[in-house]
Amino acid sequence: MVFLCFHDVTLDETTHVADHKEFSNRKRTYDVQGVNTTGFFPVDFTLEELKKLRVKQRYEFRDQQYNGKFQIITFEEFISFALDAPRVGIYPEVKNLVFINQHVSKMAKWKEIEDKVVEALKKYGYKGSYMSRLAG
Repeated sequence: MVFLCFHDVTLDETTHVADHKEFSNRKRTYDVQGVNTTGFFPVDFTLEELKKLRVKQRYEFRDQQYNGKFQIITFEEFISFALDAPRVGIYPEVKNLVFINQHVSKMAKWKEIEDKVVEALKKYGYKGSYMSRLAG
């Protein structure tokens, strides 16, 4: 099980998942923190399948030139990128904790995803009360 760097609980608005006929049977409705939400959820895909998708900007008034050029990346891929780039930091934000802990945690036999995020940060050298990475 891997973490994704992905803002939304569904893939619908920020990928072209609906254009992939092979995924048409993956549309589901889940309770997401008290709201019935229908769409294509990352929890119903393998990482290999998610890597076939390309991300896009959902808002027309924002720059569209990068639509379709990049894959969804994993949390560890992003950490590696940040560590290799000067002046790039990370600000992890786990969204929809209840949903994730209900679905993903069961599949991976985790207690809570929050602990796994902290574990991943520590693996890459982030330490301290604010998990800042100390050079050394």
